[in-house]
Amino acid sequence: MSNILGSHGFFESWQNRNIIIITKDSEVLSDEILDRVKRRSWSVALITSDVKRAFNSIKELKASMLIFDSSPDLPASVLLRAQLNDPLAFATPTLVLCDEHTPEKNHFKEIGVPELVDKPLNPTKFIDGLEWLLRKWSTGEFVKLREARDLFIENNSLAGAKKLGSLINKVDIIPVVIPSFCYFLNDSAENTVIEKMLLGAVKAYPRNLGILFSTVDFYIRMAMPSMATKLLDAIKKHHGNIMISYPDQIQSYILMNDLGSCIPLLEAMYTANFMPAFSRSTLAKCYLAEGMIKKFKMLYIDQPLISAQFQEEWGMTE
Repeated sequence: MSNILGSHGFFESWQNRNIIIITKDSEVLSDEILDRVKRRSWSVALITSDVKRAFNSIKELKASMLIFDSSPDLPASVLLRAQLNDPLAFATPTLVLCDEHTPEKNHFKEIGVPELVDKPLNPTKFIDGLEWLLRKWSTGEFVKLREARDLFIENNSLAGAKKLGSLINKVDIIPVVIPSFCYFLNDSAENTVIEKMLLGAVKAYPRNLGILFSTVDFYIRMAMPSMATKLLDAIKKHHGNIMISYPDQIQSYILMNDLGSCIPLLEAMYTANFMPAFSRSTLAKCYLAEGMIKKFKMLYIDQPLISAQFQEEWGMTE
């Protein structure tokens, strides 16, 4: 049988050919697509909507690819952001399935190095995207990045970190290496060292969202929301006030006890059906905390039981 995986030698380097899919739709891949994947000696090892479970299963299942199926409740932007806090997941080849008109789709490739495939899917379109992703990760410095990642999967973290550190100046993979390496350094290096490395990467790549968001995460972990806000302002400068950054802005405002500034961001998210469950529940709490009772009641006018539960938790009575 002739196909690109079988006819090109560099695909033979993929010893573990397991895929993890994060989706709200367990049937996102048709039987025909799954059959073509299987014929290329790859298999879907796990389909789940639980992001934590998916990332934690990478090592256990020896997965070599992640597929993100973007939807309102599981936007690709949120999944790509989540990868930044899991260096093994972030260093895993990632295919993103998203509608052609998905908001802020053009920014996805600024968080790591994912490949995008437009929905609705068809077998040819999907396989082309999969093979392009594998081809990219089978050449140049990406092979060395895979080698570092595989060391972590085999529980050889010291060798993996050393290998990863040797790649921090490799231009093609810096957007993946710097966030991953700095995250691994969290438990073993001075914060000033990590900060210096991140700010150096921000200076060299001022528009790269993965590096900017990684630096935001660092400052939030250090309980320095004012510094995180400066990085978020840089994102606004280069990319506009993109909704991908709203959860980070909200987290920073919460740390600064500025719930009022969270409200317009949450309202915009809820109106756009972006993370609707999160935006609605968080918005409800902000309304209650700010004494905006009428807005709170309108938010849950269609779900009186939930409204009553919120009011009971907050010690409110009719």
